[in-house]
Amino acid sequence: MTNQGFLLLAAFLVLLFALSWPLGQFLARIADQNRPVSPAIERPFYWLAGIDSTKGMTWSTFAPALLLFNAVDAVVVYALQRVQNLLPLIRNHSLPSRPIPRSTRRSALPPTPTGKATLANRP
Repeated sequence: MTNQGFLLLAAFLVLLFALSWPLGQFLARIADQNRPVSPAIERPFYWLAGIDSTKGMTWSTFAPALLLFNAVDAVVVYALQRVQNLLPLIRNHSLPSRPIPRSTRRSALPPTPTGKATLANRP
């Protein structure tokens, strides 16, 4: 690893340790049910989703919600990948990946007089 790599790693670790306490406090505040982070922002979203913030979520309601969210997420990610070449800011608007033509592939084995690579003439 180069000096620049070590410096980047050290800077990342210093930043990580410096932010761990404030972020931990913030996440603890979010996890506390008695004190919402920002009631003015949360209330309209709860109202739109039909969620009662005073009730807890049992496993029998959490499991289907988790499965539904993962299914919707998988469909959205699949759709984004299918239309990736149509999205803005994509260079050349080409397909994300194309197979390499067979004629330009290289083999790890040396060619034989017939032009085919075999294990028998391996150096």
